[in-house]
Amino acid sequence: MEMVYDQLRLFLDSIMVVSSDAYGGLVRAKETAAPQSQHRVAQVAKEYKLHPLKQLVHILSLRFGRQRLSANEYYDLRLFEPKHIASTRRGFLGHQGVRALNQTINPESLGKAKETLTNTSAYEALLNAHDIATSQTQAFATSGENSDATLVLRSEKDLITFLTETARYPLFGKPKRGAAGHSAMWIERCRGDQLILGNGRKLAMSIFASDIFRLHSDGYLLQSALLPHADLRTAAGPAMSAVRLVTTHDGLSIAPLYAVWKLPAPRAMFAKVGQAGSMLALLCTESGEVLRCYRGTGLAREELHSHPSTGAPLIGRAMPYWSDLINQAKRAHALTPELGLCGFDIAITQSGPVILDGHAHPDHMLYQFAANEGICAEKFSDLWARVKNRRV
Repeated sequence: MEMVYDQLRLFLDSIMVVSSDAYGGLVRAKETAAPQSQHRVAQVAKEYKLHPLKQLVHILSLRFGRQRLSANEYYDLRLFEPKHIASTRRGFLGHQGVRALNQTINPESLGKAKETLTNTSAYEALLNAHDIATSQTQAFATSGENSDATLVLRSEKDLITFLTETARYPLFGKPKRGAAGHSAMWIERCRGDQLILGNGRKLAMSIFASDIFRLHSDGYLLQSALLPHADLRTAAGPAMSAVRLVTTHDGLSIAPLYAVWKLPAPRAMFAKVGQAGSMLALLCTESGEVLRCYRGTGLAREELHSHPSTGAPLIGRAMPYWSDLINQAKRAHALTPELGLCGFDIAITQSGPVILDGHAHPDHMLYQFAANEGICAEKFSDLWARVKNRRV
């Protein structure tokens, strides 16, 4: 048997894709070491009575075709579980499969509409123009292009002056383009020549300013930070969580496809998927109630019924302002009706939902992890057909 494990390990290593980087940290945080492939093979064989060669058959059957699942993704999504028969496993997509699905629905020919969502500052202005609650930018740091932002900071000196003299704290900083979790941070206040971050860490203002202009050529947004609704603060702690809501447009109407609540890790500044200790909860799109919640992936995944830090019950908990949140997302999607698919990151504050970001190519891995179900499960087949065949 040891020889079988060794041979399978070598084969898996040769076809493995490092999914944690591909998802921007979705599968596991970088500080958490990935288990070696041979350990996973042996553990699955022992705990689930699934022979290594059978695991290999599963992996190869999902490696090609629509699924495009890597060996890592097979284990991270727990497709070795007995509940996943061949037909349900085929409903899951790997990262490459997700990208292909999104590209089919929102092809490059819709580049102008897609660009609307990826340009964070321009999208914020569009939502504001249509009275849709969104983030409020105080300043935009860039050494390049012109900007419609109220205050444009053109140098490290300008940025430091803003942080010490003008900024209204707390601030939330994020790149102009890309997901909020990448290089984003919560800045609680400044003290002398240091910034005090949301997790208590201190950062020299000069280092922060240097990094912003060195690493973010497209620009960096400094926005008024949002505080979570009291119900969510009680349930998940003081850091801001977010709902990922994905909507579809079949040419006739816009409807929610799925919703996932992204809960921050204990002592985190904000919800960042993939951070050690972060959680994903599947929400009912009709009621906003938590259906199930998981922390971790693969063999380390835990199903949670209450929050590990606050002790508050999670299952059955309803998101506040749910109908308003759905309506906000549908109104936002209607601004880019060419797109058959839109994803929104939405914060729920005491005064209501606030759209943080829009995505023309949302990462359906969030749904697959939270729902333990494939994004191309049989129940979605008619919907995907309508969306793909819509009139653009």
